[in-house]
Amino acid sequence: MAGKSYCDLGCGTYHPYGISTIFYLNGAVSTVGLDVEDADEIRAAEALYDLLIDCIAYPEKWCWEANMNRAEFVERARSFNLNALQNGQLRAGIGDLPLKHVVTDIHDPVIAKESIDIMSSRAVLEHFLDFGVAVDRLFALMRPGGVAYHHIDLADHRAYWRNSSYHRWSFLAENDDWSDNLTNRLRASEIRPYFEKTGFNVLKYEIIRKTMPKGFEQYLKGRFRSMSKDDLEALTVFCILVKP
Repeated sequence: MAGKSYCDLGCGTYHPYGISTIFYLNGAVSTVGLDVEDADEIRAAEALYDLLIDCIAYPEKWCWEANMNRAEFVERARSFNLNALQNGQLRAGIGDLPLKHVVTDIHDPVIAKESIDIMSSRAVLEHFLDFGVAVDRLFALMRPGGVAYHHIDLADHRAYWRNSSYHRWSFLAENDDWSDNLTNRLRASEIRPYFEKTGFNVLKYEIIRKTMPKGFEQYLKGRFRSMSKDDLEALTVFCILVKP
């Protein structure tokens, strides 16, 4: 981790520095959190304060880099302005430490090409409606030898807030021209070729499946009608990518 740069793709509103901070404490030279929405500064500051206090109190739980000395780990945690964070002052709490939060999307050239060594995301990639362009941009951001870990949620996101009306496969019964402007509806078998075509080496591609509601297959439309049951029932992809 020492000397590496880390990017949290889709860092969120309420704890945008959380994962970046753990990477920094474990030796990252710089971090950047990217999201399309700004941070809730007070809540984010308090969340970061709680995390740092836990890191200082229990370094054995958070210090996972073999070459990171525990004393240096704790010293890095104490380099934040803990008083400012406790009082809800996010920017003052970060100070001049090499942790950035950028409100942007990946199509905006704010982040320099080949500037990221390690990237991760959770439930982000399914929101890229032009997936091919997005993957090309992610590839460009990574340095040669860079590693990316992505957790991709393939479910109909309407099921998360309107579960009385929708389940996790409902959008597979929509017409081909349908869009909620939120998810791209790509299935697991369609996603991997984008990574490979762009140039990533796929080191891991784990698919988690669940059983569709009984009788739902008769409502499938468009290209989904010709897909295998295994592909249709895939709900989550965990992948590790390397840029050669």
